[in-house]
Amino acid sequence: MWFSHAWRVGWANSQIRWMTSGVRCDAKSCNLVPDVFFAISSLMLGVNRRWRGHFLRYLTLGGISLGIFGCGSPAGPVNSDAGFAPDGSSSHGIGGFSCARMGDVSGRAYCETTVSGVQLRFADARAPGPSSLVIYLHGDGARAYTSDGAMKALLAWADANGARVLAALAPNGCAWWQKPSHVCSATIEERDDAGENAVALDSVFRELKARYDIKNGPVFFYGSSGGTIFLSRWFVPRFGDAYPGAYAMNCGGDAPAKSEFMWDVDSAARRADTRFYFTYGDRDFLADAARASVAAYASFGFATDEKVIAGADHCAFDAHARSAEVFTQYLSAK
Repeated sequence: MWFSHAWRVGWANSQIRWMTSGVRCDAKSCNLVPDVFFAISSLMLGVNRRWRGHFLRYLTLGGISLGIFGCGSPAGPVNSDAGFAPDGSSSHGIGGFSCARMGDVSGRAYCETTVSGVQLRFADARAPGPSSLVIYLHGDGARAYTSDGAMKALLAWADANGARVLAALAPNGCAWWQKPSHVCSATIEERDDAGENAVALDSVFRELKARYDIKNGPVFFYGSSGGTIFLSRWFVPRFGDAYPGAYAMNCGGDAPAKSEFMWDVDSAARRADTRFYFTYGDRDFLADAARASVAAYASFGFATDEKVIAGADHCAFDAHARSAEVFTQYLSAK
């Protein structure tokens, strides 16, 4: 009899472990379900047989139900938050993303996942609680994305300012200003005039805010070449009022018409917390486009800053350091 009961306890415990093995548990206590079951049921060896049978039946069903329904989300590495602000100053998002891959840059772990067709790499803020966002949008070819160079360069500034670093790969894998369907090996230009990439990036921000505790304050954008073209021509005209902040616009730009704005750009209140920092070399083949972008955004009433580097060709300066520099300038001016 004792052996039969012990066998049933072991079998039930193994079933709970098997049924909960594919479940990701955000609460640490959920991981104790099988162990608590085994400990309690083992104590029942000396209990009256009739009551022991009833107890085992209900404990088994309860344990399996808790293991399956109480922890309810798919298995996988999880990048989650450490807490949320008690007031309305942040998004209060919870849950985090399941990471397709965990990477490492300078000994710092980061999560890689895909949201709305955009592959992301992001590292958590060092400090617990709500964080700001620093986002890097690469130039054509995405070299500083694939090498993690931009993320590595921005981590120190982000850690000092309570921010989470995010690098985003264009949906087509190479160029933010070209259509999501663009083939990277093609030589033709396929401008994303429909703004599909802007819509995708907006979806990324929405998901981040839903799953992490993100401050409602400024966002820190770092655009490089094609990333700057994308921000100035498509993203800001569509979503600029939703994401005020510091825009480090390096070696590029594309001036939009005022009629292309899908929000009230004449509203000083909606422009108030946004500032553009255009930096480019005077020998850059995109210098004229950058100058036109500065003029356009200034004419719309935005605060703009322009730095022209003498003798510099396209992106022939430290854009990583320059972006961190202007982010600090932005915070100092607030």
